[in-house]
Amino acid sequence: MADDPDPFKGWLRGGLEDLGKPAVEELLWDWLAPFLTKDERDRLIGWHLGGESLVLQVRGRSGLSM
Repeated sequence: MADDPDPFKGWLRGGLEDLGKPAVEELLWDWLAPFLTKDERDRLIGWHLGGESLVLQVRGRSGLSM
């Protein structure tokens, strides 16, 4: 962080690291959910839970492209 040219970005990055992955994921989900359609949410959850194989299943079912 000390070599980060933008002090705000360094501070933000450090704060996110302090929160931990579960808290950051929850914050992102709360922020993103209103902007996503149901199909997009399903695709995102599938990717998060199982990787590409679930994403392909959801994509094939919904007709969405990545």
